[in-house]
Amino acid sequence: MLCPEVFNFKAPESHFSSQKRNPNERNHLNTVNSLIYNHLVSVILPDASKVPESLTQALSNDCDYYKLKNVKISDFVARDFIVNFINSGNLYVLSVNTRIDCDNCVAITPEGQLILSLSKSEYQSLGLEGQVSHFHHRTQERYIVTIDLKQKCFKPGKPNYERTKASLDNLRFDVIVTWEPPSKGICPSSIARYFHDLGYETKLCGIQNTSHVVSSTQVPTVTRENHYEVVEWLGMIALQANLTDGAPDGYVTTYETPEPREGIAPVSCLQWRGFFTANQIARLYDRLSEFKADKGCLWAALYVQGFSDSPIAWRGEEHHFYTNGDNSYTLILTRADVITCVQKCSRKRYNNKRKGKPL
Repeated sequence: MLCPEVFNFKAPESHFSSQKRNPNERNHLNTVNSLIYNHLVSVILPDASKVPESLTQALSNDCDYYKLKNVKISDFVARDFIVNFINSGNLYVLSVNTRIDCDNCVAITPEGQLILSLSKSEYQSLGLEGQVSHFHHRTQERYIVTIDLKQKCFKPGKPNYERTKASLDNLRFDVIVTWEPPSKGICPSSIARYFHDLGYETKLCGIQNTSHVVSSTQVPTVTRENHYEVVEWLGMIALQANLTDGAPDGYVTTYETPEPREGIAPVSCLQWRGFFTANQIARLYDRLSEFKADKGCLWAALYVQGFSDSPIAWRGEEHHFYTNGDNSYTLILTRADVITCVQKCSRKRYNNKRKGKPL
């Protein structure tokens, strides 16, 4: 068998876009609200060697979430649960230790949508209504089921409710859960107590918080033409990569800070890992904006990365993992604008061409 000419296969494209916005109009928060499930948050502060605790601890307090072991999905559609947690406040649920390209996955959105990404065999065995995955139209090996838990007719005694609950009783997942109560007088840990009382193993998951300072490095000036290069530079800072300009002996290539440049300055990097809601990130943005205004920083950046294996990504659209499942955005706060940079994984379908004619 001859080796295929792999260089003739077009690689799936990752989409990068940027847009300059007026910070007073707060349109950039539409991007924050569009990515529901967030795993990693970073803040980069050029010309800032000291950062106040109010910022360094911004996502460390009141951002706890919980892991439930082997929970039955039917317990998420129980009437008491819908009344107390789905219809009140904002609930976020996401399966863990599952891969979106080959495993069954589940998620619940703050809008009350229960979303299942299922293999063909699992879908057929459950008997639920759904549709073939956008990425598997030819093979039909994966199906998406969406259940609106907030619809008024979805209640005990109705045939659709009873049939759905009975089907979901056969599905179990490890999930992470966070709940934002409708008022400050209600404790967010109420949801953990609910599942603990049902007999489930419930684990409190804290936020992993790290920080470092690059003592002196060239800092790029943010211009209309170099948004992509600046975002790449932010990644190098977050990874603590070698930013020394000029190729050391033995290296063919090296990294150079984008031009134009502000000069040499210390750069602080704060990073959090966990399960973050859009509201938590919006509050972090407000603190970052206040800090930048008070200290007169050159500019500041907020980077947010979504989960690679969540069933949905931007604005509730179906997610998949082709060569990667990376979705992220960066908000760069300059002196006059907020620049929104969005990175989306490929929307390319699996086996998207038939012999002789396109789908």
